[in-house]
Amino acid sequence: MSETPSISIYESLFAQSDETDAILVVEGKKMHVNKTVLSFHSDYFKTLFNGEFKEKSMPEIPIEDVNFEDFAATLSLLFPSPIKPTDENVERLLEIADRFLIPSAKDSLKLFMKLCKMEKMNKIRIQRPKRLHTHIPVRIADKNKFMDSPIDLAAFVLYNLRMWESAERTHYSGEIPDKTSYEKYEKLCKAMGKEAISYEEYKYWFHMYYKQRERDDLPIPDIRGCILSDVINGKTAEKSMNDLSEAFKNHKIDKEDHGYWYKRFENGHLFSQVTFSNLPENVVSEIAEKCDLMSYLQLRKVSNGLRSILDHSKPPLTHFSFEFEENQISLNLNNEVPVIFTDLNDLDPPSHFPGHFYKFKDNDYAKVAFNYLEMVLKNRKLQLNHFGVVFPKEKHNKSNQMLRDLLSSLSHKIHAKHFVIRFQNDEDLITMLKCIKPGTLKSLSLGAYIEDDGELPELPSIASIDILVEMEQWKQAKYLRILLFLDTSIEHFFHFKAFDIYIISLSIEDALNLAHALSNNSDFNSCRIEVERYDQEAVKNALRIDQDNLTELFPNLYIQFDISEIVIRNVDSPLMFHFH
Repeated sequence: MSETPSISIYESLFAQSDETDAILVVEGKKMHVNKTVLSFHSDYFKTLFNGEFKEKSMPEIPIEDVNFEDFAATLSLLFPSPIKPTDENVERLLEIADRFLIPSAKDSLKLFMKLCKMEKMNKIRIQRPKRLHTHIPVRIADKNKFMDSPIDLAAFVLYNLRMWESAERTHYSGEIPDKTSYEKYEKLCKAMGKEAISYEEYKYWFHMYYKQRERDDLPIPDIRGCILSDVINGKTAEKSMNDLSEAFKNHKIDKEDHGYWYKRFENGHLFSQVTFSNLPENVVSEIAEKCDLMSYLQLRKVSNGLRSILDHSKPPLTHFSFEFEENQISLNLNNEVPVIFTDLNDLDPPSHFPGHFYKFKDNDYAKVAFNYLEMVLKNRKLQLNHFGVVFPKEKHNKSNQMLRDLLSSLSHKIHAKHFVIRFQNDEDLITMLKCIKPGTLKSLSLGAYIEDDGELPELPSIASIDILVEMEQWKQAKYLRILLFLDTSIEHFFHFKAFDIYIISLSIEDALNLAHALSNNSDFNSCRIEVERYDQEAVKNALRIDQDNLTELFPNLYIQFDISEIVIRNVDSPLMFHFH
């Protein structure tokens, strides 16, 4: 009986999971990865996954000219539990991190190389122990007490030396550390949960680094321990930056990097591997707000904690609509991603959405759909350009009541510039419109279902019109389109900049009042009115329309009649306003 081949640590780390969404192939071996995580850490992969390259659409992406184990070890440095580099492979891993533009991996590898170099120096010193001039017996420091922490002791000591920090001596020689320097070192270790070496051991290292302070070939210092010490001791970010720049004149201190680490330490975070799960919530929110829609949806799959943060961040949604249909509820995200909830098996993606498509099949599909609706609509940071709702044809569909319950639970108004609704029940219209934020709402498009005979229906009740025209959403909107016949006063439309309506009747008095109001409305652009019953010739004569469709009564208006249609526009407006 053949044995199942064992999987190496490299392969197991990149095995397929719910969080992976791409496959890289290196030396014939598959590596399952998360596009969003790699794109966040690497400009190379950000371009590979999101740019206009053939690899973007490939189910498996080959990575050429690289060793599988070295490549896997390099990418593992982006994980909370990475594969540790070795003296033998660290330089190869550094080349890979440089080739694939992964700065966080490069930083980790450079720090490892620095610590390895220090360890080799320590081994040499341990063979030839010395005594300081104070004749205190030296107990050589256990290298592991600071080798396993990100504190660059050499940088910390040199920083103290060059700042001439001495609480006890006016003429500070620098060869022996003062108590203030050691106390800062102790605070640093305590903050990191590390055991501090003794004062005698600290003096030994202090003396060694003191002798090297003027050398030009010193490695680039890792100043993060110095920044953390400054934070612990209450030094301002500006003062810290200035002091470090003065202390390490031969090395350019990057202000942006300094600011990042200072803020990170100030917020209580230390040196742990930066992943989405331990980034500050405001940073994750900023990342989410800069994502495209598909990256945002992928991020929500990474973890429950990250999903919770994203659901309270501004989503990359500008177009959102949903429609209740028989056996399904459909969502449209940014006109690019349809999401359908159904209890049907044989449901194909819409032909007009050739790209991404999500289908959720469930016997209680409405409940699943409303969980998603609730997630979107309860997000206070949601800001939509377009918001659309299509209610079911059945007046008493259970989805109607579920939506009313959801809307009544909102503690805020929905931010939407353009609102489109198709409804059968005027209660749904009023309930929905009440939830839109006045002031931000610029245009309204209201419609009902077309009857079988092709005729537009009347609004079910005159009471709903009275309620509608008194709502702030109506009064503050600038553009209006109503695709159903209304039996109401024409004066309710005078304040709009542009409107497209259907009305039952129009008297001569209504026509004169309308023209007078629009002529005096400095914001007015245009309107189109479909009238079911009116005396066209009488209205034209009352308005004194000439052959050019102009009138001396209202010289700033162009008024055109065409059977049942009246079109009015400001003569200074070159084009009619068109509703989308």
